[in-house]
Amino acid sequence: MTPQLLTIVILLITCALGMALGAIRIKGIGLSVGGVLFSGIICGYILNIRQVELQVSSLEFIRDFGLVLFIYTIGMQVGADFFETLRKNGKVHFVITGSIMLMGALITFIIYKFAGVSLPVALGIFSGAVTSTPSLGAGQQALLEMGFAKKAVSDISIAYSIAYPLGMVGIFVVVLFLKTILRINIHSEVIKYEKSKESEHEPIGTANLVVKNEFCDGLPLLAIPGMYKQGVVVSRMKRDGEVLIPTIRTEVKIGDILHLVGPQSKINDMKIILGRQEDDTFVNISDIRSEKITVTSHKVIGKTIEYVTETAPGEFVISKIKRNGIEFPYSSDLVLCFADEITIVGKQIDALPLIQLVGNDKKAVEKIKIMPMFLGMALGVLLGVVPFILPGGDMSIKLGLAGGPLIMAIILARVGNLGPIIWYLPQTVNFALREFGLVLFLGVIGITSGPKFFEILAYGDGLKWVMLGLTITLIPAIIMGIVARFFFKENFLTIAGLISGSYMNTSALAFSNGLSPSQAATMAYASVYPLATLLTILVPQIVVFFVKLIG
Repeated sequence: MTPQLLTIVILLITCALGMALGAIRIKGIGLSVGGVLFSGIICGYILNIRQVELQVSSLEFIRDFGLVLFIYTIGMQVGADFFETLRKNGKVHFVITGSIMLMGALITFIIYKFAGVSLPVALGIFSGAVTSTPSLGAGQQALLEMGFAKKAVSDISIAYSIAYPLGMVGIFVVVLFLKTILRINIHSEVIKYEKSKESEHEPIGTANLVVKNEFCDGLPLLAIPGMYKQGVVVSRMKRDGEVLIPTIRTEVKIGDILHLVGPQSKINDMKIILGRQEDDTFVNISDIRSEKITVTSHKVIGKTIEYVTETAPGEFVISKIKRNGIEFPYSSDLVLCFADEITIVGKQIDALPLIQLVGNDKKAVEKIKIMPMFLGMALGVLLGVVPFILPGGDMSIKLGLAGGPLIMAIILARVGNLGPIIWYLPQTVNFALREFGLVLFLGVIGITSGPKFFEILAYGDGLKWVMLGLTITLIPAIIMGIVARFFFKENFLTIAGLISGSYMNTSALAFSNGLSPSQAATMAYASVYPLATLLTILVPQIVVFFVKLIG
């Protein structure tokens, strides 16, 4: 067997054993994909004892390709909602996450300057403490760009491996510690969260209202206060027993029955403006029907709802839009994304031009678009090698294999398409490719770290590195947890999710979810995950920059 084939076979076996190790759970807690890292460490240690040499060039290629694939799919996952999340949660959630990462970066720099560890070790301790594999990849790339030898760069992987276990468990300790010192009653927190959720995220409701207000008689629908501009639309109306599809210019008359769709509180407001509610099922619909159509045509991706309604002829009403399982009320300026589901009401013949315009190809949503994926990754790699000149002109910084694909994927996911090239990846495909890339990356990292891991842990500075890692894990999380509670008045369940998301710690999220049946922790985790991913990639590069700047 050639060295190349031997390398591939051993790596694949290592990955398989690591996934089996990660599947083992004790009281609901397990290593998950992180098991591949530790199986790789054991494998690398055994290979070193047996003096079995693997092909270094093959391992390096697989490591870098796995990293690019992993980072790119993360960007595609979070990209479509990244800027929307930034807009909605920037005042609180992003301040908390940004502060945690900033304190982590500061502690990392202090560790390097005063704790007697090398820069690669300091960066590895940071990546392990925040349980961030993307950060590890970014740190390696930053060190190579700085001119460190490959042997020295390998120390970052060893430090990461040593700091990782307690970095993962440390967040459990933080959540329990905050729960104790803040004297939290979980049941009360759940009730408070559900009440706040009801006020912030209204469900889409419907109602049939009879026009009784004489001031509305003869007015076009668009002129009625609260209609359309607040997300309430009239999907159909009944006049003299006949069901009609109204437009924004349709004039209403006393006695008309309007079927409204929109946020429930806004519909309740319309009852005051229009008149009483009617229990009418609109059974006399004839050829009028409600239909869900899927956005798959590149002609409308990135266009607004207003553009769609003006472009497609016919009498129909768009009542709501569903994206990633979340329903949005009608809004003329809502920008459409690939795979959005639009609910329309109208006659079948009038709906055909709209269906042709938006595509409605259900199978296209599940298709794997290979060419755009490889093109996007290539653009990300190219972006990563472009040097950005810093103010003063004496220094530059590169995004590397971790930052370049991430930024490019976020941009492409937001843009949606470039003519017929659609960047969208189906959720199941994205998850599979992300796991595949991560497994390859961790497998190589583990194998190359194995020869020195146990030696450093048993006879070297391993225990010291563990304790330094705990300072990065515990101090920022505890400080910002207290600040979030007393200064920002955040719900404790939300705080638990924010801390878990800031450290991208899925095991901590599972632990936080186990405290209550509420989705508060999950929602908070998801709200900061994109920023946390980006920041953990940038922190190593920022630390390296300051080391170069001030020595």
